[in-house]
This record gives sequence, C-alpha cells and structure tokens, in this order.
Amino acid sequence: MQIEAEGTVKRWEFTKAKEIFIKPKHMMSILMDMRAVCTTLKEFFSLLGPDLKAVTGDADSIDD
Repeated sequence: MQIEAEGTVKRWEFTKAKEIFIKPKHMMSILMDMRAVCTTLKEFFSLLGPDLKAVTGDADSIDD
C-alpha cells in the first residue's frame, strides 16, 4: 500500500503485456517455416542422392 501511495514505482500494465509476445511469436513462425524448408530440402537431396546417380548413370544431369 505504501508503494502504491508513493507512486515512485511504475506499475506493470497488463493490457500492454500482449505487445511483449508479438515479436517472439513472429520469430517462431519464421523459424517454423525455415524448419519446414530445411526438412523439404533434406528429403529432396536424399531423393537425388548417390543411389539415383548410380541407377541413372547421369550424375551431371542430376546435379544440374
């Protein structure tokens, strides 16, 4: 009560608390998208790996 009466300490405004989480949620969204891209690339490169090159015998075309 004394702190409230003095008014020297700023109060935490809970209505503004949502603003704190906007940037982290946006970053999480970007990182999840990047994770999906990395997973897709990993699967793609494993598909076009040495086994396919050995079967087709045309490694240069697959690399291109």
